[in-house]
Amino acid sequence: FTEKFRARGPEDTYVIMLTSRKEDFDFERGYQAGVDDYLTKGVREPELIARIHAGLHTYSLRVQLREARAALALVTKRKAGP
Repeated sequence: FTEKFRARGPEDTYVIMLTSRKEDFDFERGYQAGVDDYLTKGVREPELIARIHAGLHTYSLRVQLREARAALALVTKRKAGP
């Protein structure tokens, strides 16, 4: 799912995978597919909440970075002139 989702291009997303798969290969495969965080079922609620908050913070930073890059590109383009 994540590979197909990422291939469609939504960059402003943060994907937390919650699964019962716990083998090392599963973790590796999940991250290779593009998940941002990988949790296994049975995770305690405080950790889940903490990971969600971390994901929201990371998402916010990504948006700020994208906006800063766009502003910088605009300023650079204006300085370069027509």
